[in-house]
Amino acid sequence: MGAMLVFVAGSAMLDAIKSEANSEQTQQFAMEIDHRLTTVATTGSDQPLPIDEMQGNEPTITDDGNISVRWYNASSGSRTCAPVEGELRALEFELDDRTIAHQGGGIWEKTDRGVSTVSEPNIGYDNDSLQLQIMELEEDDFGSSGTVARADHSRSTELTETINSRARACSDAASIEFSIENSTYHEGWATYLEDAVGADEYSEVSVTHKPATEAVVVQIENVRTPVESASLLIESDNGIEDTNGNTEPVEFGDNLRFQATLNNTGSDRVTPPTMRVAIDGGSVVSNNGASGGSGAVPGNQEKDRSVKIDSDNYEDHLSPGQTYEYTLQTLDENGDIDDTLEDPGEFYLGESGSYFTVDNIETTSADGDNATISAEITNIGVEEGDRTVTIDFDEFDVTASEELTLDYGATGTVTWTVNKTALPYEPNEFEVGTGDDTATETIVGGATGEVENAFTVVEDNGVGDDQIVTDDESFTVEAVVENTYATEQSRDVTLTVPDAEITIPEPTTLESGERETVSFTVDPDEHDLEAGTVYEYNVTAGDEGLSEPGSFYVGKPGTNFELSNANVSGVENITVTADLENTGVESGSQTVTLDIEYLDEMPADLEDENPYGRIFEGTIRSSLAECTVV
Repeated sequence: MGAMLVFVAGSAMLDAIKSEANSEQTQQFAMEIDHRLTTVATTGSDQPLPIDEMQGNEPTITDDGNISVRWYNASSGSRTCAPVEGELRALEFELDDRTIAHQGGGIWEKTDRGVSTVSEPNIGYDNDSLQLQIMELEEDDFGSSGTVARADHSRSTELTETINSRARACSDAASIEFSIENSTYHEGWATYLEDAVGADEYSEVSVTHKPATEAVVVQIENVRTPVESASLLIESDNGIEDTNGNTEPVEFGDNLRFQATLNNTGSDRVTPPTMRVAIDGGSVVSNNGASGGSGAVPGNQEKDRSVKIDSDNYEDHLSPGQTYEYTLQTLDENGDIDDTLEDPGEFYLGESGSYFTVDNIETTSADGDNATISAEITNIGVEEGDRTVTIDFDEFDVTASEELTLDYGATGTVTWTVNKTALPYEPNEFEVGTGDDTATETIVGGATGEVENAFTVVEDNGVGDDQIVTDDESFTVEAVVENTYATEQSRDVTLTVPDAEITIPEPTTLESGERETVSFTVDPDEHDLEAGTVYEYNVTAGDEGLSEPGSFYVGKPGTNFELSNANVSGVENITVTADLENTGVESGSQTVTLDIEYLDEMPADLEDENPYGRIFEGTIRSSLAECTVV
C-alpha cells in the first residue's frame, strides 16, 4: 500500500478555480498537485500545494471511494479471511461541465459522457508480483499558513502490516482480491485496471466492473504459494526471569532471560532453537544458536521455555531509565519464524540502586527582574531514592539546593528563582547536579553596570574640618564609592589635587552593589601646599569621578597676618598702602603701625621738630583667607 497522505488546509484556505476556467488549465493544476503528492509519498518531505495560484470555485476533499484487500483460496472457494479496508477520498475541482478529481494516486475527469483517466495510479501486475500503491487522502489542519501535503507513513505501515498479518493468518489462501468501492469514478477505475493488471494477458487475472455499486473488483489467483499453518504457538508470555512477570525492574548489566509457554500443535517434535526475542523493534535480537534459543518442544505438548540475551549483546543498544517493548516469536525446524505473539511485552531497565540524571534545563522570565531556572530530574535506577539537587554559579560562589524524592523511572522538576540584575549582562554559566550527574547551562544577566566602569563615586565626604586644614599636620580626604557591576571587582580609587601635583591611589575591592568610604591621607610636609590657598581636588575610579570637583583651604594654625604689596603714591600728600592677608585658619585682629624713618642726614631746621617716627597705629580685624588693603 502507498503512503497515507494528510492534506493540510492552512489559514489561507483554498482559492479554487473560476467556474469559467477550462478543463485543460484545471488538469495542469491537478497534474502539478499529483506530482507533489507523489513526492510526499516517496520522500516523506512536506510539499506546498499550488492551490493558492488557482482562481474560482473552492476545491474540496470528499468522502468518496474505498479500497478493500482480501486473501482467499481459489481452489476451495474459501473466503474466510477478513478483508483489509481503507478510505480513499477524492480532491475534487468542480467546473461548469465537468469534475477533475485526484483519487487513489490518479487523476480522473468526469463529464456527462463518462469518466476518463488524466493521470494513472501506480498499480501493476507482471505475472509474478502485484504492485499495489494506493494513495489515501485525509484532511487536517497543522497550523500551516498555506496548503501543504504531508505523508503519514505510520498509517501506510499499519495497512501493509495488516495485509501481511492477514496473509499469515490465512496460510492456505494463495489468491488475492482487491476492489475499489463506492467511487464516483468507478468507470475510469475499471478501464484503467483492466489494462494495469493485464486482464487480457493473464488467465489468472479477472477484472469485474459493478456499476450498480460503483465498484471494480480485481482477482488474481495463486499469486503466492500456500504455507502450512504454524505448529509451534506461543500460549503466553511469562515475562523476564526474576521480575515477577515484568512487574519489577531489570538492572542494567544483568543477563535477560525471557520466558514463555509454547504449544506444539503438531505431532512431530520441534528441535532447538524454538524461540527468539526481538527488543526495541529489532535493535537487539536473541542469538538463535543452541545457547540462545530455547529447548525442544515434543509434539502435542505445552512446555515452558526461555531464551537469553547476554548483557554484552544489549549494553550498546539499550539505555538505563527506559521501558522497552519486546516481541516473542517461535521458530520452525528451518529456523524461520513460525508464530509471533501479537501483544508485545515490556520491561523497565535501570541502573543499580537509584541514579538521578539532569535533563532539559530551561530558563524562563518571571516577575520583574527575576527569572526561573528549571531542570527535569529522572531516576534511571531500579529503586526509589532521594537527592539534594544543587544549582551552582561557581564564578560568583553562589549555591542553592532542593530536595527531591523519585520512584524508579520517574521524572520530577526542580526550580529556582534568580535575580538577573545580580548577574552581568552576558551569558553566565551555572551547573545543576544531583551527585550522580551534572549538566551546565547559561543565563544572560540583567546588570546595568559595565565592567570597565564598575566603580562610581557616589558621594564626597569632604576634607578635614569643614574643608579647612592646617599646613603643619596631616589631613584626610574621603569619598563614598560603589561597585555597580554584578560581580566582585577591584579598582584603584585615586585622589588628585592638580595645583599641588598630588596623586594618591587607594586599592579598593568591593562586592557587587557594595558601597565603601575611601580615605586618603595627605601630609603637607610631603607636598607643596601654600598656606592661605584654596585647592580643588577630585576623587576618581577609572573614568568615573565626582560630579563636581571639591575644594579645601590650607592655612597656618590660628591667625597669621602677612603684609605684601606695599605702595607709595602722591607728591605733596603721600599715600602709603599695603595688603594685609590672614593666612591662618582662624579669624582675628592685628595691630598695624606705620613708621617713617629719614634715611639721609637730618636737616638742621627739622632736628628739633623730628616729624618722623610712628605716624599711624590701628587694629585690623580679618577673617581667615581675607585680604585687606591698609
